[in-house]
Amino acid sequence: MTDQTTPPVNQWKTLDKDLARFSQLEAATAAVAKPAVAIGLSLVFVLMSALVAFTITGHGSGTVIIVVAAVFGAYMALNIGANDVANNMGPAVGARVLTMGGALLIAIVFETAGALIAGAMSSRPSRAASSRPRRWPIRAHSSGPCWAHCLPLPSG
Repeated sequence: MTDQTTPPVNQWKTLDKDLARFSQLEAATAAVAKPAVAIGLSLVFVLMSALVAFTITGHGSGTVIIVVAAVFGAYMALNIGANDVANNMGPAVGARVLTMGGALLIAIVFETAGALIAGAMSSRPSRAASSRPRRWPIRAHSSGPCWAHCLPLPSG
């Protein structure tokens, strides 16, 4: 009998193809997961604000309103902070004076410091005005009473 030797099948070639597919899958997962981290952190901040508001107010009347107001306040704080960072750091990053990481680090430090140091002073006038309710006199304007502008227009 003759012994015919067949060339060995390259088993490593198949393994290399499979590993290449896994590396592509890992790269795609990393690209998709990056934006999800920012959204997740924002959601955690909003939920923590609601939890703190609920813990402070207890189970009294108006708790739901205060928790909802805390959620809206946290959402607005995130938007205002993002707008401030974009306005202040956008030109510096666009001109390549700062890197994105450096701009974010500066923004984190100074946005937080500004909120903690000057936040109470900036809200003092609105707190004083809202704690002393007063009656506003209703005056007629040349175009008619103020409430007339709020009436729906007749259809027809």
